[in-house]
Amino acid sequence: MNGMQDKKYLFMTSVKIYSKFDMKFDNMFLRLIKYLLSLYILCVSTVTFAEVHILNFDAKNSTTLAGSWEYYPKQLSLTGTLKEKPISVNLPASFLNITGQVSDHGVFKKQFSIPDHAVNQVLALEIPYQYGAYRLYIDHKLMVEIGTVGDRQQHQTVMSPKLINFVSSSKNIEVEIIFSSYQQIRGGLENPIYIGYDRQIRKDFYKNMILTIWVSGMLMMIALFMILFSIYRLSRGQQVLNLLYLGLFILCLSLRSFFAVPFTYTLFTSINWVLGTRLEYFLTELVCVFFLTYLRLALPNFVNRFVYQLLTLVIGLNILVTLTQQPIIFQNLFFKSFSLSILLFLNMLHGIYLLYRDNIKFSKVNAFAIFIVCCTFIHDYLLGLNVIHSVEIAFYTSCLYFSHFTAEPRLCNSK
Repeated sequence: MNGMQDKKYLFMTSVKIYSKFDMKFDNMFLRLIKYLLSLYILCVSTVTFAEVHILNFDAKNSTTLAGSWEYYPKQLSLTGTLKEKPISVNLPASFLNITGQVSDHGVFKKQFSIPDHAVNQVLALEIPYQYGAYRLYIDHKLMVEIGTVGDRQQHQTVMSPKLINFVSSSKNIEVEIIFSSYQQIRGGLENPIYIGYDRQIRKDFYKNMILTIWVSGMLMMIALFMILFSIYRLSRGQQVLNLLYLGLFILCLSLRSFFAVPFTYTLFTSINWVLGTRLEYFLTELVCVFFLTYLRLALPNFVNRFVYQLLTLVIGLNILVTLTQQPIIFQNLFFKSFSLSILLFLNMLHGIYLLYRDNIKFSKVNAFAIFIVCCTFIHDYLLGLNVIHSVEIAFYTSCLYFSHFTAEPRLCNSK
């Protein structure tokens, strides 16, 4: 009997010890679960915080919305975008860099945190021209629509700079852009969007626009005067064809500036993108042919006759295609044809070498200035192909050359 009681006592003691150990084990397990859960929540909160980009701007300085965005490919509406897994992309960027294709459509989304002093203040976005069409939303509210966003059948491009105003009652804002690009040689949000106080954004925007318009208008008047003066002198039997073609070159260049970057014509006219692009390329081709002719007349030994005839023929073909075909066709042809300008480039290098070798009585400064202008044209050509990231400078170097030439009309005949 005592043996039975001893066994019972031993069993009960073992159960108590096991229960205590089991409770301790459960407590350790629960602690481990709580620790892992806390670590997970910390990681998630850290990632979420990292996705909210903090903007730093004040009354005198603006900033950009550049950085890592979420991109939802093949989406055309904000509803349902979270059902698809987004791609992380760094804007500004082209579709070619994002997806490997020039044409695409989708939704870009990102959250930002504005400074405390900007809450409930009038802010602005400066959206430079983009290669496509888009609708931009702030906190799910449509702010601006440029062109027609859609798939390959619905899409219609409009390349136009825009300013928009908004007021946020919260530090955090969400920016969403539905974007599409088709039937173009380039596509995507390739230009940075600026944000800041309304006054500073508008000041920067119109300062650049007014400068371009002022320079273009001034050159247009001077070019028209030179053309009329050259026609008058030609009627009196004086050989000034080179001045006539120089005037035509500058006139077309100044007209082109209204239809080229930053597409000033979209702010004052209702000309559609196709016609505007056609005029841009047509005037560019006229600029090239008039400049070539001016070089050939002013510097007969500087530009080879065969090179001149070949390039003139190619430009004539481009003009025909530009006036009859759609942008995607004449844009591709233009950029492929312009590669032949390397012949002119090498020819001019040889011409400058001959000027210095033979000590020809001709302005070496003028020849070198023309060479620099041609280099800037090649620079803008590479910029158009998105090979380099810069700004167009050929217009301004041509303006400087023209101004110097008109100030010194005897430059071509000086040593």
